[in-house]
Amino acid sequence: MKFIIHTLGCKVNQYESTVMSEALSDAGLTKSGKDDPADICIINSCAVTAESERKARQLVRRTIGENPDAYVIITGCYAQLRAEELLAIDGVSYVCGNYAKKEAVDAALLYASTGKRTEGINVPPLSGAKFEPSSIKHSERTRAYVKIEDGCDSKCAYCTIKDARGPVRSKAMDDVHSEIAALAESGYREVVLTGIEISAWGKDLYERKPDGSRTDLCDLVLSLGDIDGLERIRLGSLDPSLLTPDFVDRLAGSSKLCHHFHLSLQSGCDRTLAAMRRRYNTATVIRNTDHIKAVLPASMFTADTIVGFPGETDEDFGITEAFIDRLGLIYNHIFPFSRRPGTEAYGMSGQLSESVKSERLHRLEKVRDRSRERIFSELIGQEFDILFEDYSGSLARGHTASFIEVCVPSDIGLHGRSGKVIITDYRNGSAFGKLIALK
Repeated sequence: MKFIIHTLGCKVNQYESTVMSEALSDAGLTKSGKDDPADICIINSCAVTAESERKARQLVRRTIGENPDAYVIITGCYAQLRAEELLAIDGVSYVCGNYAKKEAVDAALLYASTGKRTEGINVPPLSGAKFEPSSIKHSERTRAYVKIEDGCDSKCAYCTIKDARGPVRSKAMDDVHSEIAALAESGYREVVLTGIEISAWGKDLYERKPDGSRTDLCDLVLSLGDIDGLERIRLGSLDPSLLTPDFVDRLAGSSKLCHHFHLSLQSGCDRTLAAMRRRYNTATVIRNTDHIKAVLPASMFTADTIVGFPGETDEDFGITEAFIDRLGLIYNHIFPFSRRPGTEAYGMSGQLSESVKSERLHRLEKVRDRSRERIFSELIGQEFDILFEDYSGSLARGHTASFIEVCVPSDIGLHGRSGKVIITDYRNGSAFGKLIALK
């Protein structure tokens, strides 16, 4: 019997889809090929914005149209928050919440063995949820994403994910180590530690030490340094307040840490950050990023930013523009504010029009592009180690440890291989280089 899993949204969803896919494959089911109808379709949905939900509904209907006789199961954040909406779509049989993804697999296997379709809604409450045991053996990418944490305890005014994912819960250090060691043994040289709020990793597992400290993400990263074959450890999205000088000084002790930090920034204006209920201000961000540049001078930064938050004035946005330019990001993922039912921001006064949000998004994109061009142009003539990831049009592409993507002319694909490259050019938003040597 053939199956297909479609995934929307974050790296956590991608990881969880891999877990489900491996479970189905291990049980003898076969992945459906392109233009090959599937018997079982699982859609792992996202609900971070209204647009994410629209795309999920669109994908569900398209999948049903392409696989009219299939058993269709929906899971993920949209399923957790609005299961009834999804079950009402003709052709959907079973809707499972985020704490029932194992049950989604069980239902698929039951159907494969007996033809019986489990139907309805299975959305267990997330209060008191524990970290569900999970691990992967393979990744479709050169780098492997490893989920180390789930849930969020923050109360940001704009976000529904805390309701979709529940409280913070962490994978034990020994389990993370074992999973990554197995991936390294299988040939994966880089792992990305991912979660809903990895900055909070360990807070639910470990008691505070006599000095007031607690086993944290830094301890986890340092513990992975002895894994044979693992060359790079990359961190997922981080709350900027985590990156204190003390934390960074400790983190610098890892020889395998990628010097790339993705900041869950959201705004560069203190008034807007306070309205969002974020736990830091711009002074904290500047202090922490400046210290990173001093201690780890090769570091690069990327970020997420929301524009058009309720009450954001032209002056507020101008402050954010100047702040983003000051940070020097190589990439900024910019979102227009999405009004989400059930959040504090939904009922806030000062809601802005879509045209204002769009105009501000484009303005901030120009800041991002100028910053990227400035930084990349300064890299010309410098040498970097590259881990190659794909190949197309006679160009091999890969990333430096600091997440600079480089295109290199090559007669062959170099997927999974490392090499030393010198940056020769920057044009049309991309860096180009010359391969000096393969490792």
